[in-house]
Amino acid sequence: MNYTALEQTSDISGIITDESNQPLSDVKLYDNESNYILTGNNGSYTYVAGFEWTGYVKPVLEGWTFKPPYRYFESITQAQTNQHYKAFTNKYLIAGRIIHQHTNIPLEGVNISCQTNDCSTETNDNGEFSLEVPYGWSDTLNFQKLLMPLSHRNLNFNRSNQMILQKPFTIKIYCLI
Repeated sequence: MNYTALEQTSDISGIITDESNQPLSDVKLYDNESNYILTGNNGSYTYVAGFEWTGYVKPVLEGWTFKPPYRYFESITQAQTNQHYKAFTNKYLIAGRIIHQHTNIPLEGVNISCQTNDCSTETNDNGEFSLEVPYGWSDTLNFQKLLMPLSHRNLNFNRSNQMILQKPFTIKIYCLI
């Protein structure tokens, strides 16, 4: 008689969904040896671990944060099902200050709106504003102050993950009246 020895394995499986509980495909799940698998169109994954495997499984996708950030397993000998992750889009803060170009006085009440996305804010009494935008955001910010024509009416942002968003900035604006 011939016998074939089969290596015992244990599957680790689950689903990765976003904030709206929609499945997230093409997420890389790394183990502690830098091997990875990808989630399918339905957000599901199955990692095949060796018998009594110890290590972690960590999801990675540019522009996303995961909860939990990884899962640790110790000496597993049976399937580990329902090992789900929740994915959250990374957010970035566009923050700045609008001041009068000649007097350096902060401009309160300047309305700042996005040209194509649904977002808006207004400067406070120090001329400061902030907008939270998702990873990969691109748009044009429009500036408007009632009864005060402004020299700069818009500012373009291409992909919100660029370094400009890491630091607050100041916009000096001419008042045309």
